[in-house]
Amino acid sequence: MLKDIRRQQIYDIIKQKKDVTIDYLVETCYSSHATIRRDLEDMENNGIIRRIHGGATLLDSKSIEPAQSLREQENADKKSIIANLAVDFLSNNQSVFLDSSTTNRYLIPLLKKYSGMTYISNSFKSAHELTEIIDADVYLSGGKVARSTNSVSGTITCEFMDRWHTDIAIMACRGASFLYGATVVSAEQSDVKRKMIKNAKSSLLLCDSSKFEKSFLCKFADFSDFSAFICDQRPPDALYDAIDRSGCEVVFP
Repeated sequence: MLKDIRRQQIYDIIKQKKDVTIDYLVETCYSSHATIRRDLEDMENNGIIRRIHGGATLLDSKSIEPAQSLREQENADKKSIIANLAVDFLSNNQSVFLDSSTTNRYLIPLLKKYSGMTYISNSFKSAHELTEIIDADVYLSGGKVARSTNSVSGTITCEFMDRWHTDIAIMACRGASFLYGATVVSAEQSDVKRKMIKNAKSSLLLCDSSKFEKSFLCKFADFSDFSAFICDQRPPDALYDAIDRSGCEVVFP
């Protein structure tokens, strides 16, 4: 079994069972004890799980950011739908903030249709992919590196974002609820998103339906801070009404 597939399977098992033994993972994944131990060690180092005696347990999802490689694989069909809706909000010769969300990674290949663009991001992967497939000006901020998200954040990043005043900011959240608005796990990432919103003429929030009515540690915006809330299906009534009352357009297929 390929390493990435096996680790995704391990993550799914721990997510479902909350805690598991190494023996159970060996039997389920058809792998050796040494292989499973290496996988668990790497996953713990990347802030995905916590090893316990003889096994592993899931970290508190409200305080830990899963590795980007795992988040990229989650809800891929939903993120693709959202990206195809979001791309139509752009036009030629614009400047755009792109956050480090995996949903934005689905948007990047669609941006080839535009010319004269400037993109500013705090994501290594996004900046690299933009320069590989798009003829545009791309700026990558400095800051403190977060391995789990392949991005930077912190004071240096926020100061960098203050240098720009863009046409639009495009970002995702980890949770969207009618009580708490848009939330994420990390305070540092929350600060970066707020700076992007502050320094953009308009902002788009990308939110797949798995995040509806969920809230996490750090609130970074109210729905009124966005011109559009773009999702893959109609939100539940309470959430839809809260977004609609805020003056933010709700966009779904």
